[in-house]
Amino acid sequence: MARLTNLSERGIETQRMLSDVLMQLLSETNYNKISVKDITVRAGIDRSTFYLHFKDKDDLFLAAQKRLVEELLEARNNSELPYPLATRAFEQMARYPRPYLALLSDVENSYFSVQLQEYMSAMARPLLETTLREKGLQTSLDAGMIIGYLTGALRGLGRWWLEAGQPYPPAEMARWFVETVRTGLNSLNPPQLETKE
Repeated sequence: MARLTNLSERGIETQRMLSDVLMQLLSETNYNKISVKDITVRAGIDRSTFYLHFKDKDDLFLAAQKRLVEELLEARNNSELPYPLATRAFEQMARYPRPYLALLSDVENSYFSVQLQEYMSAMARPLLETTLREKGLQTSLDAGMIIGYLTGALRGLGRWWLEAGQPYPPAEMARWFVETVRTGLNSLNPPQLETKE
């Protein structure tokens, strides 16, 4: 991950800009064809500045993945949409379709796919636990299994949607995804109280 910690505003902005440049380049070409030189030239910085922030292109890619997930989680608190987190996810995919296809791929960058799945799962766990608690739902299923299912479903649905040319608007995809998830979560009934005969 990023080499520098306790960044100034300028350092944070540099890392954000490098992430944006990588997303732009991914919109134009395959990840494997992008070099650090391509990134630094597009960003208008020298290579030494790049290496102050990131070990290599892969390190930047992982940081970009995490940033996208974090932005999605922030959106759930900053929107009046019916399904803010899911809608924001599909809006982001629509904004950067080629980069998201690379991020969501199970094959092209399998290392990154695994890293993204692990990061999404770690971020989703507290959301799932809160949702179950608020709804009074209990289950004997392992939370990791439920999270793996949900994040895998979102990734698979997003990949299908992008590959199909985004045939439905982001808000409709979000509604479909969330309502499907809710149906599944609502099937986790709280345990029945024992009755005395």
